[in-house]
Amino acid sequence: MSFVSRPDPADEDPVDNQETFQERRSEKSVAARSAEALPTADDPGIFEDLPDPFAFEADGSEEDSQPRPPQIQFLDASRLAVFEKNRNEKDKASQAKSVLAQIEAAGGDKRCLGLLPTAWASSLEACRARFPNFAALVDFLDDQFALSARGDSRVFWPPILLTGAPGVGKTAVARWLADQLGLPFRVFDMASAQNSSALAGSDVFWSNSQPGHLFDLLTSERWGNPVIVLDELDKVNGDVRFNPIASLYTLLERESARVFKDLSVPEFAIDASHVNWIATANDESQIPAPILSRMTVLHIDPPTSGQMRGIAQTVYEGLLKEASWGWSFDERLDDAVLDALVGYSPRALKRTLLQALGAAARAGRAGIVAEDVPTEAAPCKKWAMGFLDRNI
Repeated sequence: MSFVSRPDPADEDPVDNQETFQERRSEKSVAARSAEALPTADDPGIFEDLPDPFAFEADGSEEDSQPRPPQIQFLDASRLAVFEKNRNEKDKASQAKSVLAQIEAAGGDKRCLGLLPTAWASSLEACRARFPNFAALVDFLDDQFALSARGDSRVFWPPILLTGAPGVGKTAVARWLADQLGLPFRVFDMASAQNSSALAGSDVFWSNSQPGHLFDLLTSERWGNPVIVLDELDKVNGDVRFNPIASLYTLLERESARVFKDLSVPEFAIDASHVNWIATANDESQIPAPILSRMTVLHIDPPTSGQMRGIAQTVYEGLLKEASWGWSFDERLDDAVLDALVGYSPRALKRTLLQALGAAARAGRAGIVAEDVPTEAAPCKKWAMGFLDRNI
């Protein structure tokens, strides 16, 4: 469903990973936060954010320091020890060892929070240009990021529900945003969910109990604020006795998400309150009202004809940049081809263009183009445009 090209280094400053965009501004408001004692296991505020341990260098100089990601207390280490002790049984020891190794490799009982890129405003404008019909989403994120930039610049937004017709690019825009922000990204297909195990795991009562995808993602990643898409939330049709979205009542509320427990690992809770949720739906009336009340609903209209021309060109450029054969086609689509593509949905654009480009290359190899018939090694270039126009 992703149909956008990779960011062009010539006109923006994309971020490939979090390490590259930690070399950024140093704000006194961050450095001036007082260090607080870590909470104990009995402290109800155990999952509150910890003070930034990297605010000062060893010599205490604020000017010489480089801002680092803030950290959160991801779980209670004492409860993790209880988990290890309880899972010493032969049938559970292997799974416990795997879970413990995964948690330790990603940062143990703490997690970092990914920061906004230095040029986050430019990234949002690039998003607006690539997804012109998502102005409501870009405006919403612009407000949230502006607030975050006044603090420690962590990436966070309240849960969002994108509604609109199929194929307008709802999942693609989320994927593009996660890539720009350098954050882990995961899509949960809610239409195929039959029970709550995908999000919340399966009950430890069962011998084949397994953690859910959310637990697996958060315990295996260094960053505690991934982007997660709940795709087609309105199409959940599992057995009501095993409600696939029951865990969302907990996860979409920040306070309760701080102590989220996977059903297969009840010994300890993890902090899932920093997840950046984006749900998609075609018909919001099919989503329970309590779930809707926990999200900001943004309706996405299909692109206009003018917007579709720009989207089609962007998709085409992306195909050429990503493929080894991209050099053999002109960089811009002719007006006749763009006119032919206006009636397609953003989801269908990439598939349609790939089919047409393949047909053009095959025609060139076979020597069936009337003018300037190329050899197998020659580029398709201009002659392909007429072929594309006739085959879209």
